[in-house]
Amino acid sequence: MELMHVPALAVTLLGVICSISPVASATFLGIRAYAEFELLARQSARMQRTLTDAARELDAVRHDSPLASNELGNALLDVATAMLHDIDGWAQLFQLKAVEPG
Repeated sequence: MELMHVPALAVTLLGVICSISPVASATFLGIRAYAEFELLARQSARMQRTLTDAARELDAVRHDSPLASNELGNALLDVATAMLHDIDGWAQLFQLKAVEPG
């Protein structure tokens, strides 16, 4: 721009705008990510409750009973299913975030 003899004020303003635009972009990205924290916190709290309940259920299993292995298997299947649902929820959230415009 200086080679085209553009006024110094225009060059300075353009430089300031070019310096500020990445900062503004990062700020808006941070604000948007902050809005998703509540959803992520709720998902994490729900999973923590699920795992706590599963731990209680596993502790309640009598290991000397004839069907203890079935009870353990059912409890672990429930935990695995809950974890897969949780992972699916996270994947949907971040996949949606990746394809959203803007």
